[in-house]
Amino acid sequence: FWFATHTLLELADFHYAHGGTHLFLDEIHKYPGWEQQVKNIYDSYPALHIVVTGSCMLKLENLQADMSRRARQYTLLGMSFREYLQLEGIAEFPVLTLDDILENHFMRASAIAAKIRVLPHFDRYVQMGYYPFYQEAGDGFNERLQQVVNTILESEIPAVGDVEYESIRKTRLLLGVLAERAPFTLNVSNLSSTLSLSRNTMLKL
Repeated sequence: FWFATHTLLELADFHYAHGGTHLFLDEIHKYPGWEQQVKNIYDSYPALHIVVTGSCMLKLENLQADMSRRARQYTLLGMSFREYLQLEGIAEFPVLTLDDILENHFMRASAIAAKIRVLPHFDRYVQMGYYPFYQEAGDGFNERLQQVVNTILESEIPAVGDVEYESIRKTRLLLGVLAERAPFTLNVSNLSSTLSLSRNTMLKL
């Protein structure tokens, strides 16, 4: 409600005047005109560290305020199997380069297999280990993951572009088809036919 009558720049001004050094703005894409506001904050308070998070990264390529020149983008990926094992306290393994794996795969695999039983842990990782919130979600992980997907489809995507309801519905169908067929060789023409979509619309989804 505060932002109904105040701006992000006013927030930054108050925060900085009271000793703030870092400003974290989550779900920034839901604030109208955020690009210009963040640009103004960046230019007005060069000592203030600004972090913006959310689906706004989908718009970085064509920002009106040219934030792409000022912002450093970081895509936060899910956990690797190695990170999952470490977070669970099961085992710690060093990061391996692709060249190392290709050249020494038998030795590396043997060392890992000698330390843990890989398959039971990997099965659990595949089911729920990619997103760290599985620890707090517990048995409700699948429901929580579905809520995240619904939020992205119904709130996040429309917030960054004009999307019709039918496109959201078709995207939900596409996710269902991909989930049931994986792994498989992606064929855009077959998917387009299955979902009754044009090739261009399918590629956009």
